[in-house]
Amino acid sequence: LVLVIREGAELLFAPRISLISYSPVRALGAPSAPIIMRALQTGVPWGVFAIVNAPQKSVFSHVTLREGKNATINGIYFSGILSVHGSDVAFTDGRVEQAGADDGIHISSGEAIITDTLFRDNSSDGIDIDFAKGESLFERNVFVASGGDAMDLSFSKIVLRDNTVKTCGDKGISVGEASRLLIEKNKIKNCVYGIAVKDRSEATLANNTLENNEPAVGLYRKKPHFIAGGTAPLSENQFIN
Repeated sequence: LVLVIREGAELLFAPRISLISYSPVRALGAPSAPIIMRALQTGVPWGVFAIVNAPQKSVFSHVTLREGKNATINGIYFSGILSVHGSDVAFTDGRVEQAGADDGIHISSGEAIITDTLFRDNSSDGIDIDFAKGESLFERNVFVASGGDAMDLSFSKIVLRDNTVKTCGDKGISVGEASRLLIEKNKIKNCVYGIAVKDRSEATLANNTLENNEPAVGLYRKKPHFIAGGTAPLSENQFIN
């Protein structure tokens, strides 16, 4: 079975209400008819849209997620407006706005392809991914006014390419817990850390532009049991102010 959400659909969620799917989701909007998931009462957050252990990849295109928060259901804590556990997902040409908890999108133990999406005014992280699998990729996304990290990655192997970060309360890109990343052609401006690589992680940094961050790149150990800090070969990056 597949949960199908058709173009132009608008899902309005009452306070603390969530939707959980154990089947793959096919939510294909259109530029002129996006799918919108938002609070029934403006300014009063709902819960999450979550996918758990779906046997095939879920696909979202031209979907807007707005004013969700978090939920604990059947013993699972869901921290993002879109929370995907044990499943693969592709999310393209979307918007994720005003997330009220830890993450805009949180993915755990799956392949994640997130492209051409705007993350704006989220209270903490834009994207948080743990245990990324397969050919995971974040590309051509824009992050504006993230309260925490724009992108937070743990125990993952993934490519981050051509993303733009404009102002964040913590890190533009946080690489932790033995992750292996290629980070290239990203623009990160006005964050506390531009890019942080820590806890036995390695990130190759190539052709990135980092502006008005303090510092631009940080390598360190945060959690003692990882023994080592982070390493980051650098090539053709620009450091401004």
